Amino acid sequence: MLTGQRAGIRRLLQRMALTAFKSLGFSPWLQRFALRRTHQLFLVGVLGLVVDEHDRLLLFHHTYRRRHAWGLPGGWIARGERPAEALQREVREESSLHVRPQGLHCVLLEDAGPWVEIVLRAELCGGSFTPSPEVDRMQLVGPGEQLPPDLQASHRRLVEELLAGGRSAQSGKE
Repeated sequence: MLTGQRAGIRRLLQRMALTAFKSLGFSPWLQRFALRRTHQLFLVGVLGLVVDEHDRLLLFHHTYRRRHAWGLPGGWIARGERPAEALQREVREESSLHVRPQGLHCVLLEDAGPWVEIVLRAELCGGSFTPSPEVDRMQLVGPGEQLPPDLQASHRRLVEELLAGGRSAQSGKE
């Protein structure tokens, strides 16, 4: 069957399911189950534009990345977890640092696969860096400072935009 036909059939089934939910009053858990079965699934990640008290951005050196080892802190969001909680958990697990999410910066749509990344502004608010199996180094970069050459491209664009534009990652304001 052609891809377009499959998509049309999937949309028809989704509409039928929604009509049934409305008219028959299915329970919320059954609705969620049906939605998971009829909708394409995406991985959702979270990235942090984390700044310290001197407006320097936090970067991590990831041990499992080969070509672009440096990047923004973050990771995958677990089922039922809020993006802010995921960012706090990931940074704590990977570095023993503590962050305070401040709000949404943007959402990145990745070309490499079926995932999106929610980018949050955050404040570095405590802890002491401890290397982990995932992150072995950290770096704080400010305006005019050299970025690591192997910084992931999408992360580089975010960092350069933020540092060059004089925008505070904490407030999101000019």
